[in-house]
Amino acid sequence: MTFHGEERMDGHARDHLHESPKVVTFPLSVLAVPSAILGWFLVGPLLFQGYFQEAIQVSDAHDVLGEMGASYHGPWNFFVHAFSAPVIYIALAGVVTAWLLYIKYTHIPALLAERFSLLYRILVNKYGFDIAYQKVFADGSVRIGQFLWRAGDVSVIDGYLVNGSAHAVRWFSGVLRLLQSGFLYDYAFAMIIGLLVLLGYFLPWASLLG
Repeated sequence: MTFHGEERMDGHARDHLHESPKVVTFPLSVLAVPSAILGWFLVGPLLFQGYFQEAIQVSDAHDVLGEMGASYHGPWNFFVHAFSAPVIYIALAGVVTAWLLYIKYTHIPALLAERFSLLYRILVNKYGFDIAYQKVFADGSVRIGQFLWRAGDVSVIDGYLVNGSAHAVRWFSGVLRLLQSGFLYDYAFAMIIGLLVLLGYFLPWASLLG
């Protein structure tokens, strides 16, 4: 569908299609061609003949490459041996099936989706894992973040610490403003009250010590 399917771009995007300049394609070619050639000669030393020596440590119970290396007899045999496993044929069958369904007989996918609608929905929804992850983890983490934002940031930090301290300073300033009237008799009255409080506190102690 990506390389052989119907184009989904508009005319403006199609008119601006172009190959990458040589400053991009030439370094890629210089890197890709020797990589393919050198891989033929280096697959043995890199995988099975201790190229990395002590750089990579693998326990004997998990030494998969060591087990494969016991039957390694050169790159050609290594290449031919790949065709003795069913995996490569399953991959080729997938390629052929994709070509038949999406290039040769493009009407078949819609018919299969209608005929096996339940199976189609299960596969399209990826067995429900994406929906579960979205609802539980993604949406759940968003809800947790919103709760912490409301409870911690808005209520505790802004409500009590920031705004609360501002309200406390404003209330305390209002109380002090009532005491600072600017009248001399208010200050004299406050001094008399303070003196009486001090005398009431110290006189009982003075009588006891006397």
